[in-house]
Amino acid sequence: MKRIKGLVLLCLLGSLSCSEDFQLTEPWKDIPVVYGFINVRDTAQYVRVERLFVDENIPASQIAKNVDSLYYKNAVVSLVNLTKNRNKDYILTMVDANLEGYMREDGPFATSPNYIYKIRTSDMVLNSGDSILFKLNRSAELPLVTARIVVLNDMSFSTPADDQKVLVFKPTESQQFAWSAKSDAKIFDFIINIYVQEVNVVTTKSEIKRIVWSAQKGDFSKKALINNQSFYNILRDRLIVDGNIKRQILKVDLEVKAGGQDLLEFNSIVNANTGITASQEIPRYSNLSEGFGLFASTATLVRTMGISSDTKSYLKTDPATSALNFQ
Repeated sequence: MKRIKGLVLLCLLGSLSCSEDFQLTEPWKDIPVVYGFINVRDTAQYVRVERLFVDENIPASQIAKNVDSLYYKNAVVSLVNLTKNRNKDYILTMVDANLEGYMREDGPFATSPNYIYKIRTSDMVLNSGDSILFKLNRSAELPLVTARIVVLNDMSFSTPADDQKVLVFKPTESQQFAWSAKSDAKIFDFIINIYVQEVNVVTTKSEIKRIVWSAQKGDFSKKALINNQSFYNILRDRLIVDGNIKRQILKVDLEVKAGGQDLLEFNSIVNANTGITASQEIPRYSNLSEGFGLFASTATLVRTMGISSDTKSYLKTDPATSALNFQ
């Protein structure tokens, strides 16, 4: 399982505003921009490293399209596990994220190549609670860029109970989900992933669709109260009515994503600058020794459940889903 976005609800680096009328007040300076989210449960760790240029004669949007300006040519990006082996640098490899399956959305930045730095989790020592040092060595003439984090600890569900195997979504009721997490986890997303199998009775083509229900975003609470009718409404909104398609729900994955203090502060600053009184530029929060960006830890908890026979009956009779031909 690969992840790159974590809890941040914006594309890495793509949210940074580019000012076209930046006033030069000092000679040209190399400004690194780093975004990375370390998750011990992921098969690979990715860090995006780029740089900002300021030029009084060239618009920022034009510079951002220049690959040679956007990326460092000979930078060395590494991680050090200060808890397990502080004398070993784990070197990350520059790869094209497009070839890794992470396409960059169209915008002000060059989209191809789309360089990021990668290391497989199995190629380094990484455990919950470890202290990790990020290092960016741009050149011998420039200072080392660093950031230090502690890897978030594992979480567990307290509701549903461990012996509960299926979920009941009675439309007229609500239900609560809850999880336990240590104090290093500060902010949470709760997501319900619904896996629907579709079979076309005419073509016999079978397809499995994942319906992502973002039930709670950026909350401080370790629980989420869900209106069960929303379960049927989101299926209605995401699936098309087609009499030739028979459907069944294969499973439901309950997913919690957690972020630590750095991510909490990042979200707080960004959210404080939204709304009717906000300025047009997103504040540049950073926990790097130099430059802009965010190097943080995230944690993920997933539990797979089935659905009850009653829920299967509700899928056939509820007005939101009765036309979707659930079996």
